[in-house]
Amino acid sequence: MKAIAKIGIVVMGLGVGAFIALLPRFKESPEWDGKAIPKEGLVLNPEGKNLGDPENAAGDFKRVYAAMDAYRRANGKLPTLQELTDFKSPLAQGFQLSAEDLTTPDGKYADGYVPGQQNLSYMFAFIQPRPNGKERPAFPAAGERDVWLVSTDYVRRNQRMHQDKHSDIDFRGVYVVLWSDGKIEKVPVDGVVFASASAKSFGLNFPGQAGLPKGSKGLAEIYSGERKGKNNVKINGA
Repeated sequence: MKAIAKIGIVVMGLGVGAFIALLPRFKESPEWDGKAIPKEGLVLNPEGKNLGDPENAAGDFKRVYAAMDAYRRANGKLPTLQELTDFKSPLAQGFQLSAEDLTTPDGKYADGYVPGQQNLSYMFAFIQPRPNGKERPAFPAAGERDVWLVSTDYVRRNQRMHQDKHSDIDFRGVYVVLWSDGKIEKVPVDGVVFASASAKSFGLNFPGQAGLPKGSKGLAEIYSGERKGKNNVKINGA
């Protein structure tokens, strides 16, 4: 009732026109995903300042590769995702994986982490076709190699949202990549490649993988053109 009385005094003292002009001041501050955006901007992932240790993913990938390699040698094909994540029985030749082999303790710091939900640490690229749409074989031809798994837990956008809904974005970090030849690489964020699946769709890929079509773009190109001017984007690699 006190708040209503105060508003009534404003109307009586200033007139209806002046009161309408003041209405925006009574509105809540701009929000993003239910959070108020302060004048200095809202950091979307404050936990992201903890980068974690990419070696956690690399250790998982060594165990996963050993199991997948044994499976393909025994069966002449790659396992399905269901087979890979069936932790009740060995994948092949006594190679027993666990849920801990497919998640990292650093996932809780990653962009996009949602508490209380299942947050997968890895992208299972081996179940998808190659970027050009062709089948991803169990044994790539000589001179070819495919991406099997990718960890995005160590890449940060460092995004700060402002009240006018434009962002400051500072890409940093590395993708941890497991290749079909068993090699594990830490690819800086400015080293990724986006292959065009359609005129408006680009998939995350990496230099040197088989099936990259012509016209693939780097991260800097993706954030130019139609996005230029909407966000202040920096790409700093590792």
